[in-house]
Amino acid sequence: MNHSLATISNPFATIHKEVSSLVSLNPNILEILWHIDATHSSSEHPIIFNALHQKKATDKFQWGFKTSELTPEKLSEIVNLSSKGFNIYMSQASFLKPHQRIKQNAFSSECIIVDIDYYNIPSLKGYTAEQVFDQMQNNGLFDKASPSYAINSGNGLYLIYLLELVPLYRFNRNVKLWELVTKELVNQFKSFGGDPKACDISRVNRLPYSTNQKTGKEAYIINFNTLKVKPPTRYTLSSLADMVLPYTYEDVLTYKKLNKVEKKISTSSSAKPYQLLTPYSLALARCDDLERLLEFRSYDIDGYRNTFLFLYSLFALDKLSSFDHMLAAVNTLNNKLLLPLPPAEINRTVKSTYENYLEKQKDFRRGYKFTNEHIIQLLEFKDDEIGEMKTILSKAEKLNRLKASQKAKRRNENGLTQRQQNVKDKKDIIKSLKKEGLTLQAIAEHLHMSKRQVQRYLQK
Repeated sequence: MNHSLATISNPFATIHKEVSSLVSLNPNILEILWHIDATHSSSEHPIIFNALHQKKATDKFQWGFKTSELTPEKLSEIVNLSSKGFNIYMSQASFLKPHQRIKQNAFSSECIIVDIDYYNIPSLKGYTAEQVFDQMQNNGLFDKASPSYAINSGNGLYLIYLLELVPLYRFNRNVKLWELVTKELVNQFKSFGGDPKACDISRVNRLPYSTNQKTGKEAYIINFNTLKVKPPTRYTLSSLADMVLPYTYEDVLTYKKLNKVEKKISTSSSAKPYQLLTPYSLALARCDDLERLLEFRSYDIDGYRNTFLFLYSLFALDKLSSFDHMLAAVNTLNNKLLLPLPPAEINRTVKSTYENYLEKQKDFRRGYKFTNEHIIQLLEFKDDEIGEMKTILSKAEKLNRLKASQKAKRRNENGLTQRQQNVKDKKDIIKSLKKEGLTLQAIAEHLHMSKRQVQRYLQK
């Protein structure tokens, strides 16, 4: 797929160079730029474009640009390749590397695009994309969540659901949830030709105002003039999940729904008594531990209030992902304290953590990072308090739990090791035989032991 940009046969080679100001702009360049800005407004990583020649299967190319690199002239050259027989596609996610469009390298997403192949439905043959969209709306298919806008793909229909920036790289929970929501939307639109093969986060979709070479029709944004007046709806991934999934968002985040959100650390002999958590599940587990600490201290944390509420809001944001929801949650917790902080202080704390959350959404390497040892130091945990925690553990406490677990696994339900159980079993047999009236010599011969060994078992 990746051809050298230096070869003269690659029509994109010139696109990577300085574009002449003499290049004629595509007449729909403003609409194309609007679409790219809507679906990739916050992305700082490359969007990947593909071009496939309709008749020459070997003529296929892939390249990537950051949105800041897509000048009107450069984008016009890309779209104008349609006139040379190419189908032009753009990814719905940004990627870590410009020439590796694979799921593992997806960095972030700001949209979900549902492909509606209504031409495969006999009752809809002859319909236009606008008519299909209107019929879907009249049938109540958009009652749960209405698309932000729609695109006539030249042979079908794209439903665009705009999202707040969703980090994907190393955020497996977000990837899984994105796919669950997409599959559910496709399933809901199945009667209109929802394409189940178009649920991959690395998928590309036809760029509007490029030509569908199969039908010779140009793709375009439906009712674009209306969108210029009324900005389209943008969802958070969690709110869209709540609207369309048949189970709640909280259920989706559990171990059973996402499968392997939390994995047990395994050794060759036994599992450790603690778990390897994802960044998301670690944050939630820390929130639970902080609430447990609050109960343990009887809601008296004078001297630690600001630090405690800062840490709580920082970890809980991964669950709530909304400033208003976070503010309400922290206020509720603050009101339980014996000496609550004033509302203005709570606002400042939550605002600081929310700004950090937004930075981390753009780049997972940014933002605050707290180790368990640091948290224990900041809140001055006592040993008995650490013993009540499940995740915020010192190295010493982890080692103690590991030793206790290994020790427990060496013992059976009677609390005995295998050797101790063997001794007890032989002792019970010897006592039973003695009660039956056998002499020590007879018992020894029966058990293939010496008489002295039988005496020692009876003395234990």
